[in-house]
Order: sequence, then structure tokens, then C-alpha cells
Amino acid sequence: SIMEYHEKDEKEGELRFYPPIILTFWAAFETFVRHSSELLRVTAETLPAEIEHFLSEEEKYIDRKGEIATKTRYYGVLDRYAVFLKYAYHFDVNKGDRYWQELVKAKELRDYYTHLDVSEPRKLSSKEVLLFMEAILLSIIIPSSMLQRTLMLGVYWLYDIWTTLNEYNIKYTERPFFLNWPSEGEYLFHCNYENVDRRRFPSRREQLDKKSANKANAADTKSSAAD
Repeated sequence: SIMEYHEKDEKEGELRFYPPIILTFWAAFETFVRHSSELLRVTAETLPAEIEHFLSEEEKYIDRKGEIATKTRYYGVLDRYAVFLKYAYHFDVNKGDRYWQELVKAKELRDYYTHLDVSEPRKLSSKEVLLFMEAILLSIIIPSSMLQRTLMLGVYWLYDIWTTLNEYNIKYTERPFFLNWPSEGEYLFHCNYENVDRRRFPSRREQLDKKSANKANAADTKSSAAD
């Protein structure tokens, strides 16, 4: 995106690079949490069964045959990350700390593009993307610094790359093409449903037929007036 936008005169355009960056970078963070959690389960000398099930997103239950079975139960990645830190490093997350609050904001941005709210279109700037990436990296780096041990090999190298990206950042904003359209007037949109209210939402063909009929009526009126 930096290479693509660096020679553009305009500083705003349609959505292209930024949402995929958000989704991909968050997926990498979730993979880190899941991999670390699985490694903890395998290597821990003792770990409460409830914690194992929580970290692996599993739930034990009795099926209809009276046997113990397992089913998937979703837990939020931030909750699992906090539990992992507690049982892997005896590190209690202070959820009021700035780095954690920024991670929560990053999750909210990711959730917006994962479960898109089409009723509230939003634009996304290059600065927001970089802050999103930094929030995820710092959520690993800051506990590492406080613990004086590295949670993820290579995380400081990744942050160094982020620093370079930030240095060469091209200020640019991506937005949905329909953002800030005026709400008045007519727009053509794809909608081939049954039971459409044709009075409020006439088809393009119906609009053209109506215009043709109006023109014909107007011509007949002029002809009658001339007679």
C-alpha cells in the first residue's frame, strides 16, 4: 500500500489494502495465542483441567449414551491470552493498562471488518492501520519486558519492521465508495427479491416505461392543445 500510494496526488480512495491487513495481522495474533496455549498444555507439569479446556476451547459433557464427550466452546482470544499469561508466567494482566486497552480497541476494529456493520460504513486511515499493528506487537513486547523474558521469538524484529513502515508511511485513507453519499435522490442498486414494494422501489425497466409513458402523454397534450 505504501508503494502504491506514494505517488498519488489524492489522499483518499476506495477500500483495497487496509481491511485485509487488519484481518491478517489479527489472525497471526490469534495463531500465536493458540500455539502458545497448546504448548503450555503439552509441557506443563500440572495444569487444572478447567484451564486446559478453556485454553483449548473445549467443554466436556455427558452425551445421550452416558459417555464423556467433548464439544467446542468459543472463548474470546483476549480472555484466553490473559489466562495463558497467568498460568504460563504467573503474570496477572492489568486490564486497565494502556497497552491492554489499545489491544481491546484493536480487537474492536478487527471485529468491525469480520462482522461488517453495513449500516455504519467507516473509513480507515494508514495511521489507524499502523496503530492497530503496534497495539498487537506491544501486547507481546510489554509483558515480555515486565517478565524479562521473550514471549515470542522474533517479536522485536517484527517491531523493527513496523518502525520502518511507520517511517515511510504515506498518509492515506481508504473508504467504502458509497460513504457520505447524499441520502436524497434516486440510486440504482441490485435487488431481485420477490415481494419488493414496486411503488417505493420501481425496477429500472418500470422507471423507463413510466418516463416513456409520461413523454407520450405530454406529446398528446401538446397535440390536443394545438388542435
